[in-house]
Amino acid sequence: MASIISGTSADLLKEIMLRCRGVLQAEYAQLPYDRRGRQVQPIHDEIVFALPVEGCAQVIPKLYRCFTDWPMFEERGVPIRASASLTTTTWEDKKEINVYPDGSFGWKK
Repeated sequence: MASIISGTSADLLKEIMLRCRGVLQAEYAQLPYDRRGRQVQPIHDEIVFALPVEGCAQVIPKLYRCFTDWPMFEERGVPIRASASLTTTTWEDKKEINVYPDGSFGWKK
């Protein structure tokens, strides 16, 4: 049973990384290469992104949907949940955020 869960999780994360790559390419194609948002690395069940501060408010909800938009699972009663954190300094200082269905987000309290 553990191998099925682990394998499915790995497959989901690979698909999420591909979806996120598409979002980043679409959103930052007009910027010079050194100013584009990028996936830095996956860490277990997380993906770390480096995003330019300007314009990230539109990109964060789109990236979040890459993690949570799985209608084929939700139709079967298995919603996929995700959490998001944000920092402008170091990974150690990251704070959890809420991403709302209307595309906005805010700090969790």
